[in-house]
Amino acid sequence: MTTDLNSPTDIYRHVARDVEDILTRFDVPSAHPQLEAHTRAAVALLADFRQRIDEQVQALDRNAEWDAFTIAFYGETNAGKSTLIEALRIALGETSKRDAQQAFEQLQREHGLGEADIAALEGRIDEARHALAALQAGQETAMIQYDSRQTALLDDIATLQAEATSAPASSWWTRLLAVLRRTPKDTRLHDAQRRLADVNAEREAARQSQQARMAQVRQQLLEDEQRQMRQREALQQLTDYADGGIIGDGRSDFTVATGRFAFEANGHSFVLLDVPGIEGDEAKVHDHIDSAVQTAHAVFYVTGKPTAPQKGEAGRPGTLEKIARHLGPQTEVWTLYNKRVTNPMQLQAARLTSEDEAASLADLDGRVASVLVDQYRGSRTVSAHPAFLANARHLVPGSDIARTQRKFLDRMTADELLLRSGFTAFQTFLTTELVDDCKAKIQRSNFNKAREVVDTVAASIATLQQERFQPLSSSLAEDADGAVRQIGLAVKSMRARLRDKGRSCIARYTVRVREHMYAYIEGDHGNEAFTRTLEDCMAREAQQLVEDVGVAMAAQRDRLEQEIASIIETFRQQAEELLDACRGMAVGGLDSRINLKINIDHGIQIGSLIATLIGGAVLLWTPAGWLLMIPSALTLAFSAYKAIRGFLSSEFRQTQQRKTVDENIASAADQLKRRLEDGLNEAFAELDAVVAGIQASLRAPVEQVDHLNQVLITSTRNLQQLSSRIHAQGTL
Repeated sequence: MTTDLNSPTDIYRHVARDVEDILTRFDVPSAHPQLEAHTRAAVALLADFRQRIDEQVQALDRNAEWDAFTIAFYGETNAGKSTLIEALRIALGETSKRDAQQAFEQLQREHGLGEADIAALEGRIDEARHALAALQAGQETAMIQYDSRQTALLDDIATLQAEATSAPASSWWTRLLAVLRRTPKDTRLHDAQRRLADVNAEREAARQSQQARMAQVRQQLLEDEQRQMRQREALQQLTDYADGGIIGDGRSDFTVATGRFAFEANGHSFVLLDVPGIEGDEAKVHDHIDSAVQTAHAVFYVTGKPTAPQKGEAGRPGTLEKIARHLGPQTEVWTLYNKRVTNPMQLQAARLTSEDEAASLADLDGRVASVLVDQYRGSRTVSAHPAFLANARHLVPGSDIARTQRKFLDRMTADELLLRSGFTAFQTFLTTELVDDCKAKIQRSNFNKAREVVDTVAASIATLQQERFQPLSSSLAEDADGAVRQIGLAVKSMRARLRDKGRSCIARYTVRVREHMYAYIEGDHGNEAFTRTLEDCMAREAQQLVEDVGVAMAAQRDRLEQEIASIIETFRQQAEELLDACRGMAVGGLDSRINLKINIDHGIQIGSLIATLIGGAVLLWTPAGWLLMIPSALTLAFSAYKAIRGFLSSEFRQTQQRKTVDENIASAADQLKRRLEDGLNEAFAELDAVVAGIQASLRAPVEQVDHLNQVLITSTRNLQQLSSRIHAQGTL
């Protein structure tokens, strides 16, 4: 395979083309109908594999990244992937993070959202509320004092008025003098009334003054409270641009789409992918996870626990199986243990991980390496939460996370936090060692994923061949050989039975002729009459012999037909059971099932085969043909007898007649036996050819499975060769 690296995505088109060539090269016409049927079955079987390769290669083509080295943060839900990526975004000045920070600062300036601004406004509001309360209390106190003075003056006035009313009657001269000049009491009453008027005026003036001051304070308080409401609304907007926006809130499915963040560091371009968690509702995020791991050139498996990932139960894949499925095609996989730290005191130890955690991580490395083998690079440890707190510069004032940050920074500096959390070392590793020689890594990773698709299918086909088709072929061959042997034994047994039945019928024939002729000879008949009677008797009994042999042969024919039919049906059932075990079989690595279609009835049509068997040995079932020699046998015997018949006496004649009967019967029996044997030999020569056809038909399913087996072996070998070519091309 030659690939133009100036257009690297051609690798996928080349892979698809080569796979199609491998899996369809068997789809060629054949002059042999049976072989062509086998080939069609093989092509149909491989078509499913080709379709799945096409789908996976197309997905790789869609998701492949050739320009920027891409690193996926993959792992368990709520493991801290987003927290770590957010810390890296801040530390490395990722573009979208800088844009968000600028928007944060602008919004903060426009609305006075600094901590000092918020505290000053809060102080003014508290001061105004206290001032308003003091004014209210002062007004109430002053009013009480005014009310007391008013009450005292009113009492004085009432007393003076009462005294004036109750004074004794005076002379007219005294009353005249009272009009012309005031008495001391009048003066006191007048003074009291004047002072009351002054107190009322003073009270009202004081009340209005207090009300004016309170109104002024209320207005200022209202304005500040409205300003605070706007500030809080702006703080809500500020949250959208604050550091930590991509960090989950504890829900299992907070991240449902892959986040993509581009970076520039040390002259390298690279991309970090924030992949949805693999333990949430995977139906929602399945495509995002697959797309992300197909795009990535290196993967960090992030876990919040130092323990090894667990295997699943029946029907439910565990984390280890998910890692194997998702990360198997990767060229570089690291475990990143995100140690959970919620208190700065946890960072006071000399090492970030304890001895127990280190031992657990060693076990984890072994478990993950067992499924990823050469792709696995080991584990690293970082504490993302304090690293984020140390990097964050744009947190919403007064928020919980801002208070948590203050708690950590009160105990140690930001640089110390970054160092003790392992973030400094991880950032250095990420921006130097991991992204070094990234162009070669990109090519190697993308070629390896294409190779992995081919390897997966090759392994699946090899497993299918070794665990299914090879045992199926062996079992079918064993069953077919057994059926062939049974049919051979059935035919051999039938031949022996036919010989026995034929000889038995011949023996009965001789007995009947002898008994009849001996009884006839006792009547002392002439030779001519004897001859005619013997001829008639042998002819008549010959017809009976034909019928007897025909009945015997028909019974054996029916028995053979039933035996062969039973043998074939047993083989059919055994073959069906074997094939049923393979139909709908699961194919490892492809998440699919193969529908195996093999016609075991091909060439095994019982009725037509038996009919052919019967028709192919007509002579075997027509014993009349054997008996055509009887008249000639009689003729030969009587020609010798006629030459001497005139010289015989009655007693001697009877003796000679019996002798003639015995000789002719013996001669006929011998010839019948020889003819029976010759007939069997001739008929079974034809029958053996028919049986061979039946036996070949029984082997047809075996040949079909053998052909499929060879196709799978060849396909596996060719795919493995393609995999080697892809590997060689990817490491140039």
